Amino acid sequence: MSDRRFDRVIAVSMLALMLAMPIAGLAQETGSVDPGKVTAAPNAAVGVEQPQSEALARSADTASPSPASLPTSSAPPSAPATAAEQKPDPVASLDPADRVIAEKIRDLLATKADRIFASKKERSAVEAYYQNRNLAPFWLDKGIENARAKSVIARLKNSDADGLDPADYKAPNFAMSGVAAEALAEAELKLTQTVLTYARHVQAGRFPYGRISHNIELPQAPPEPADVLSRIAGATDAAKALDDFSPQHEPYRKLKAMLAQLRGKSGGSSGDLSEGPVLSYSRKTQM
Repeated sequence: MSDRRFDRVIAVSMLALMLAMPIAGLAQETGSVDPGKVTAAPNAAVGVEQPQSEALARSADTASPSPASLPTSSAPPSAPATAAEQKPDPVASLDPADRVIAEKIRDLLATKADRIFASKKERSAVEAYYQNRNLAPFWLDKGIENARAKSVIARLKNSDADGLDPADYKAPNFAMSGVAAEALAEAELKLTQTVLTYARHVQAGRFPYGRISHNIELPQAPPEPADVLSRIAGATDAAKALDDFSPQHEPYRKLKAMLAQLRGKSGGSSGDLSEGPVLSYSRKTQM
């Protein structure tokens, strides 16, 4: 019986020695792992434990991307869009017949606007107005004088009704401009300038009142160029819209009617009238 117990003790001891051998070998390979503190990571595939060094190595391999997964740059990066690509040409949406004139209008505004318009303010206002129209002609439709142009030209020819000289407001002859787009564009801008000049003169006078007398304190407020063009553009009667810039109070209307009456007596001539009585100033009676 004692021999059996002895054999059992020997077998248990040998089994314990065999189980302890892998841990001792691992400590010899690393040289820094304490056999009593070795931990194992679970293996999800087979349900067994692995040494810590093998688990760390596997996690490092998983974290490092493979060369095949790295992005490749076979094509160069696309160049940024230029300003011309981002902003379309405003005249591109126009009718081809209007487009060629619009392009010439743009050229004239860039090179000759200071020769056509009276002031920098007027030039800037006209340029802005045409830009808002995509540079489309205002007085022409597909290269042909439109009804708006004919109406205001007729009113300009009758400017003597307001005591003005029609020779100061000569309108361009679109029929004489031929088919050349540059000639039509120049006639377009010249009519715009003539209309703005007439509206300014008929509303605020042809020159400052101070040239006559410093005692005249009447306001002189010329209309805004954009307002003149906008009101004509939105009117069914362009001539009436232009005429509305003249003074609308009753004394002016009476003076205008008297002028027409005197011209009727003189045979309808628009020339200078004969001199009348000299006006005199009185504190009791206004002129």
